[in-house]
Amino acid sequence: MQLELHTPGHSIYTDTLMMYALAGAAGNQLEKVLGRENSYTLILNISIDELADKLYNEFNENENQLKSRFTRARLLSEKDIEEAKKFIENKDSLVEYLRKLHNPGHAREEGRQGGEHILKLPLMPIAGKYLRTDLTTSERYKVREYRVCAYCSSIAMLGLNIGLLDVSMRGTSILMTLSLEGEVERDTLVDLIDSIKQLYIELDTEGEGFLTELRNCIDNLPTRLFGYLVLTGLDDKVILSLDESNARWRALVVRFETARAVQVRGFHSIELDSTLSSLADLIRLERKAQTNYRGPLNDLRDNLLKNGAADAVEKLFDFLSSRDIEKLYHLARSSYTTLKRGFGSQLIEGLACLSLPQS
Repeated sequence: MQLELHTPGHSIYTDTLMMYALAGAAGNQLEKVLGRENSYTLILNISIDELADKLYNEFNENENQLKSRFTRARLLSEKDIEEAKKFIENKDSLVEYLRKLHNPGHAREEGRQGGEHILKLPLMPIAGKYLRTDLTTSERYKVREYRVCAYCSSIAMLGLNIGLLDVSMRGTSILMTLSLEGEVERDTLVDLIDSIKQLYIELDTEGEGFLTELRNCIDNLPTRLFGYLVLTGLDDKVILSLDESNARWRALVVRFETARAVQVRGFHSIELDSTLSSLADLIRLERKAQTNYRGPLNDLRDNLLKNGAADAVEKLFDFLSSRDIEKLYHLARSSYTTLKRGFGSQLIEGLACLSLPQS
């Protein structure tokens, strides 16, 4: 039985979280995902009843991590997560909600017009709380929170733990997820979810690696660079698969300050395709030459992060996004200034090859 579901259309960020939650729960029963503007269509080989059961099981499996990751950073409370679980446990109501997603545009029933729950900022950082009015005819702003039904909120919350990476330090949290526009097959998306999960596991259990260095640089790096950096942390197989998919990819990156109250301090939507293509071609060159380029590239990235060299990190991605040989020269100079040494002829050779026409 084939099932077609449409995410509600609240925002590209919220709907991306919901897409990851639904795709992660469906697993091998997912066929493909279509991304269009602010929403997604999921094609699944499963019944609505079965999907409801899988969402319940998925929430149970993710509950503890949701609490440890997002209550520790003060982005959610345990009460938020426990309430979401209760809604997911109510199978009849969940099935009724999923049936509504047969048709696009569920968000038209909610939002500024009303709903049961205020959508928490980590689930929709661009929502805000106020509706602008003409101050020549009104004494003040009218409070119009962005409200949604319990299931939009609960499924987006599950998506935080499935399709998002977060780093937190000293009252600042950076949240990152990858959105897509186009068509992606099951294996690509499932592998991406697994790769994101592995990065989080390494950060949480080993306390070392580039995400740890990234966390230590949280106050020194421009927020947009976090999206590029996460891309370099993905598995080679995933990078190649994303590059070969019929989709365009963007990083959605949010900076929160949480020391006193949860406040959004930056939101970036970053085009990744040019950088993704460079990383994929570097992997292909590496395999063709039977050498190692990605290892030295990751070492360079980590050493620059350890030294807090935001300028050199920016030059690295300036080159990867443009393949301009002059920008490679600027990267080499900036890296040498920071590290007091070059980054090796092997890596220079591989990066220089990217500037040549690809056959």
